[in-house]
This record gives sequence, structure tokens and C-alpha cells, in this order.
Amino acid sequence: MNTWTIKPEPSVEAAKLLGYPELLATLLLNRGIETAEAAERFLNPDYERDLHDPFSMLGMKEAVERIKAAIAAGEKIVIFGDYDADGVPGTAVLYSFFKRIGHEAVDIYIPDRHNEAYGLNLVALENLAKE
Repeated sequence: MNTWTIKPEPSVEAAKLLGYPELLATLLLNRGIETAEAAERFLNPDYERDLHDPFSMLGMKEAVERIKAAIAAGEKIVIFGDYDADGVPGTAVLYSFFKRIGHEAVDIYIPDRHNEAYGLNLVALENLAKE
């Protein structure tokens, strides 16, 4: 069972230090953002400054090489998506990418949220492999 811990509300004085309305300052402070400069960076992200190197993700190089090989061989690629607020748009963006580069052998699979496990599941992967 999960136990929730409610953070104590920061003082009004601490919230005022950030220079934002009290509610926004409280939310920022609860995220560990404690200076006006950090708040400004968080509230106004910069694409170039804040984008992380995707190759710092474990296995990214191997994944990219495998996808490149599949494209070169004309293999079918299935995007195993998710039905949540970032999964559906992320799946759509990736699907659009493959279509845009001319790789037509691409499909989408989003698991049934009521009848399948959350995320990757063995049954779905086995069924996709059979196809």
C-alpha cells in the first residue's frame, strides 16, 4: 500500500521571496524550486537549454541502430503506445515521423486499459510477433 506524505506548507514569507502569487510560489517550493531564478527557468523553459541528450538514456544507441536496420530492411515496426495523456500523443508523433520519412510498414498498438496489464505485456508482444 502506498503511503502519501503531505509536505508542510512553506511560510508566506518564503513564498513571497519567489515573487509569485502565494499559490504558485507554494507549488514551486513543494517541487524544490527555491529561488526566483530557478522558478523562472522552470516556468519559461528554453528548448535548446533544457533539452536533454536522448543518448544518455540506457540502451538508446542500440535502439536507434535496431530501428535503422528495420527501416533499411523494410521490416514492419509496431509502436507499442500507451493510453495515457503523454502516451497517445507520443505514439502519434512517432507514427507521423515514420510516415514522414517514407517508412510505410509501421503500425500502432495501444493496449486495452481494462483487459491488459499496464505497459508492455508478454501476451501482447507474443501476439504482435505472430503477426
